[in-house]
Parts: sequence; C-alpha cells; structure tokens
Amino acid sequence: LDIFGFENFITNSIEQFCINFTNEKIQGYFNYNIIASEQEEYIKESVLWKPMKVPDNSDFVEMIEHKKNGMFALLDSACKAPKPSPENFVKEFFKKQGKMKQYLEKAKRAEEGEGPKKKKYRLRGRSSETAKGTQGI
Repeated sequence: LDIFGFENFITNSIEQFCINFTNEKIQGYFNYNIIASEQEEYIKESVLWKPMKVPDNSDFVEMIEHKKNGMFALLDSACKAPKPSPENFVKEFFKKQGKMKQYLEKAKRAEEGEGPKKKKYRLRGRSSETAKGTQGI
C-alpha cells in the first residue's frame, strides 16, 4: 500500500486537501499496524527476516490536526476573526508551524501566488509535493 503523498493539481481546494490528508493518515495507520507491528511480532517470535525501515508521518499529521496549533485549528480560528483573511491564516500557520521545514515552504516569487502580490505556500507529503495557496479556503 502506498498512498503517502498528495495529488498535485494547479490549484487544490480545501476538499482536495482533506482527501490528501486522509490518505496520509491511512498510510500512517497502515505502516504502523501492518508493517511495524509485524516486525515487532517477528522479534518476539525470533523469526529471521530483513528489517524494513517504516516511514513515519506522525509529525506531519500532528502539524495538520494538533488541537491548538494545527492547520485545522488555526483555520477555524482565522475564520472566526473579526476580519478573516487567507493571508492572516497563512501568516499564523507559518508562525506556529514554520519549524516543520521538511513539509512547508513559502513561495519564492510573487508569480507563484494566486494573483497580484498574493503568496502561495507549499505542503509536501511523503512522496510528492502539492502547491497549495489560499484560493478556495
């Protein structure tokens, strides 16, 4: 099973992001409950096998769904603000999660954004990258 990563469209809606995020969660569940737990059983039963490195995406999942500082919580909070804006959401998200450089980056050029002077950001899953701006949020 390999569903790590994101479908990569020019513009991803929040719905597509949720589908991609669900795939990340399913992949993490599969990796632990099928592969890692089986390897633990092999150790207990002294079975000879070649150990596999099991990818762990729990830090990515936490970045998105942390109850206080995750993307969903920050998006919810941004929507409740007196003057909600996608730009304020992105600013707050990078402030809280910017240390997750293996998954996040801001657009380098304005033309990568969604219009004049708008910025885009990128979220990278395990196997691919999706350009994700604030359009559709």
